[in-house]
Amino acid sequence: MRLQLAISRRDPEHLLVLVTTPLFAVIFMSIGAAAGRGVNVCDAVIAPGLIGLWYVSLDVAGALVSIERWQGRLELLIAAPAGPVAVIFGRVIVITSIGALTFVESWLVASIGAGRPLPVAEPALFLCGLALTCLAMAATAVLVSTFFTISRVKFVILTSLSYPVYILGGVVVPTELLPDWLQPVTRLVFLAYGSDVLRHAGTGNGTDSGTTDLLMLVVLGAAAMFIGSVLMTKIIARLKRNGSVHFS
Repeated sequence: MRLQLAISRRDPEHLLVLVTTPLFAVIFMSIGAAAGRGVNVCDAVIAPGLIGLWYVSLDVAGALVSIERWQGRLELLIAAPAGPVAVIFGRVIVITSIGALTFVESWLVASIGAGRPLPVAEPALFLCGLALTCLAMAATAVLVSTFFTISRVKFVILTSLSYPVYILGGVVVPTELLPDWLQPVTRLVFLAYGSDVLRHAGTGNGTDSGTTDLLMLVVLGAAAMFIGSVLMTKIIARLKRNGSVHFS
């Protein structure tokens, strides 16, 4: 975490997400206004925030391994006493925390657009849901980083995981509005539970199901972390055995 903070101070490229988030907030505000819903937390805050959070988490997971390889530090990362999973998770947590600021920024933009502070019906549930979503996102980024350890096609993977997850995770529209045949797939995407609990907390509806959503965030986040740790251990063992760390 200290390493990532030092890197972010000197090369704050991840702060660029704070430049694009207000544009997304305005877009979703316009959609809500055109649909007659006015400006609300669900449209103007949750969607732009989750888009920014998912993008920056994926980007750092991919860039971390790629940059370490390009600058000749991947061997040092693998040989370090601390496990690579712990290093990657700590660095992703820092970036995810920066990405969480997009929610504050979206709320400010939406409040200015509405001419009043937008209320959040269940602020405690909202903060708890946001915290667990960030942790699950960091764990998922660790899992994704295992693919970058053995592959150089970063942008293909990033593109493949961006827009489908926006749909399946209920970021753009609630999952209950998706086709019936697609809804079972959304139950495997942690963002579906994160977006649901944040919408419930914003409107004050569905507090009972909010507990289930929080539990599923913990379960899916822990599962992603476990699978990522196992895969990373096996991949690194194979690279060491073949002597192909630099050529992976």
